[in-house]
Amino acid sequence: MEIPEARWIIWLTLLVILVLVGTYVAMYFRGQAMGIVKEKADYLSDFRKLKDEGKLDEEEFGRLKQAIPKPPLLDDEDQVKDSN
Repeated sequence: MEIPEARWIIWLTLLVILVLVGTYVAMYFRGQAMGIVKEKADYLSDFRKLKDEGKLDEEEFGRLKQAIPKPPLLDDEDQVKDSN
C-alpha cells in the first residue's frame, strides 16, 4: 500500500534541508569574505600567559599585541542597544 502524499512530504523535507544548508554555507563564505569571525578568541590572554611563563619576551609580546586585529567599532545603534 503506497501513500501518494508521502512522496511530496519527503521531497519537500529534502528541499527545506537543502535550502537551510545552502543558506548556512552562503553565510559562512560571506562572513569569511567580509572578515567576520563568529567565534570570539582571546588571543591576547593566551600570549600574556606565554609571556608570564617565560616563553615570550617583552618584544615578541609587543609585536603580537600589535598584530592582533582590533574589533570593528560599534555603530551608534549598537551602542544604544548595549547601554539599555
